[in-house]
Amino acid sequence: RTFDFGECRDSYYLTMEFVDGESLSHLLARHGHLRHEECVDIGSQICKGLATAHEAGVIHRDLKPDNILIEKGGRVVISDFGIARQTKRTNALKTAAGAFVGTPAYMAPEQFTNAGKIDARADLYALGAILFEMFTGSRAWVGDNLLVLATARITSPPPDPRERRKDLDVAVVGLLQRCMAKDPHDRYPDANALLQALHTLHPDTANFTLSPITPLHGTTPNLPHHINTPTPTQKRLIAVLPFRNEGCKDDIYLIEGVCEDLIDTLSTIETCKVRSWREVHTLQHEELTPEEIGKQLGVQYIITGSFRRVGESVQLRVRLTSCTDGFQLWGKRFKCTTAELFDLVDDITAGLSDALAMEQPEPQNQYHTQDPVAIDLYFRAKHLLREQWHHDVGIAVEYFDKARERAPNDPLILSGASVARARQAFYHGDNDPQIIASSRVLAEQALAIAPERSEALFALGMVCHLENKKGNALKWLRKAIEVSPTHADAHDLLGRILQELGDVKEAIEHLKLAYSLDPNITSAKWDLIRAYALLEEWDAMAFAMSHTFEGQDPEITLLTQYRLSLWKGELRPLPAPETFVRPIVASGIQRYQALAEGNSMESLLEDTAIPLDDVPSRIAVLFYQQSAELCAYFDRDEQCFALINKALETGLTDLNWLKSCPVFHRYKENETYKTLLSQMETRAQTLLTTTI
Repeated sequence: RTFDFGECRDSYYLTMEFVDGESLSHLLARHGHLRHEECVDIGSQICKGLATAHEAGVIHRDLKPDNILIEKGGRVVISDFGIARQTKRTNALKTAAGAFVGTPAYMAPEQFTNAGKIDARADLYALGAILFEMFTGSRAWVGDNLLVLATARITSPPPDPRERRKDLDVAVVGLLQRCMAKDPHDRYPDANALLQALHTLHPDTANFTLSPITPLHGTTPNLPHHINTPTPTQKRLIAVLPFRNEGCKDDIYLIEGVCEDLIDTLSTIETCKVRSWREVHTLQHEELTPEEIGKQLGVQYIITGSFRRVGESVQLRVRLTSCTDGFQLWGKRFKCTTAELFDLVDDITAGLSDALAMEQPEPQNQYHTQDPVAIDLYFRAKHLLREQWHHDVGIAVEYFDKARERAPNDPLILSGASVARARQAFYHGDNDPQIIASSRVLAEQALAIAPERSEALFALGMVCHLENKKGNALKWLRKAIEVSPTHADAHDLLGRILQELGDVKEAIEHLKLAYSLDPNITSAKWDLIRAYALLEEWDAMAFAMSHTFEGQDPEITLLTQYRLSLWKGELRPLPAPETFVRPIVASGIQRYQALAEGNSMESLLEDTAIPLDDVPSRIAVLFYQQSAELCAYFDRDEQCFALINKALETGLTDLNWLKSCPVFHRYKENETYKTLLSQMETRAQTLLTTTI
């Protein structure tokens, strides 16, 4: 409550009620899930507060545990109406700067898409997400990637809370899923209706008094048993945060390598789920408490440390901390040489396994080299490969080869060398058969030495993909994910193949996960946008398109915007730069632009005759695909079919494009189109044939 407001010495102030207690977020951080009657009581009090606000025409729009205050006596207060809006005054979802209003973990789908009127049911969705967290101890939607958080709830039903807590009553599950329904019309009509539903879960709610809450500065709380001493079958949710560099700044590649190898090794433990390195390496964790990190990443434990190298000597301090209470559960100092870094990871894993009562994984050092120069070259090459994903990987290939000369039987070095060559073949060699063949040899060598390592499985999957053995590629990639569920690159490539030749909805799940695990895999974003367009899920596509990333290519963005506006049947002129960097991209943009401005199709038909002998075959196929789409859009059917046939002759592998592209829908009964589709289906069946 606000009692007064005024001005003093050119500063404005508010006099507000002091709530002697703590926020719901602190309560959840301490206890995990709450007791059934506590959930019902807190939820009921929030409902009463929302009902009053909604009757006055005010929507909160940013309801979350941080904004729910609980007095020592159990009274619940809704705070921070700072971004609330009166429903009659505005429906604005964005600020003047274009930022979304609300907290992503609790926002309703319509707050992301801005589709239609934002009303009181957005607050009911947020309350449903809060109740989900109170009943289960975890957020319904986990992660800090806005694109993935948004598209998940725009396209998917709310998660089943029984996946987080199996003993939940069916009535509770039904209430949570109705609160969090995608369509506002499927939710409770108002806060009073939700209040009545909560009363049915605990009929004596009106007479129930919430237990007094111990303030944060009070006595140490009794934590749930499963937080302190997990049972052998329970999953431990862990994040390995970047170790602090206390030595030379150039050693960052070694620190990254050690952290990644630790993540990979922990991921082999059945009862352990670990956030990927790319998901956490940019987190400014030193400014956050363990509780805040746990909430942001959706984990129970964090592993932190410091790294210092002096000559060939490495000193490392590692700590395991609980995100529930911030207590350090384990810590140890290590000292080794550069040659013993792989052994060091096994030792750290053993200590962590003991501390968390997990089974001990098989030591990995039996495979690894003890050559310090080879290890250093490997970590340098791996760092370069990550930094130069879509660019010249020649130096990374060179480093891997030098490492391989010194350690010819190390599976990690062999796998890295295989992936580097495969990427070189794809981006710079137009799938050069000799480069691909050498990549296959290296991947097979790695797999023969360490058949359970995800790196080797992924390398062979990538090789099979380039060889157009898509069925084999899918098998190897699925095996890689089975071994390492957070292997972002495997999810990305699996999603890309499925998007063209398999289940598009399954492809979307893998692409979302890949982009969530590693926002630097920008290809996953573009494939995700295209997959939504194939399913004509235009709201999800538009939101994904609006989510930009650092270094996003403006030319590719504009080309994609034009192409998908055509798919949607809304081709119109878009702002374009005066100059372009890449002629082949500029050509595509200028064609769309000219046609959007009303120019004739003659220029298009002339362009399709341009020789494409000097460009990679995949670029030529894309050119023919886009030209066919334009012809279909402008009713040039014969030219469209000719271009589809040209794409087939040049190596088209995209069945779902030909079958589901919206501009081809009117051809479903056309005999020529059906013949072309039949040819593509036959090719797809051949591509998906497995030989392993």
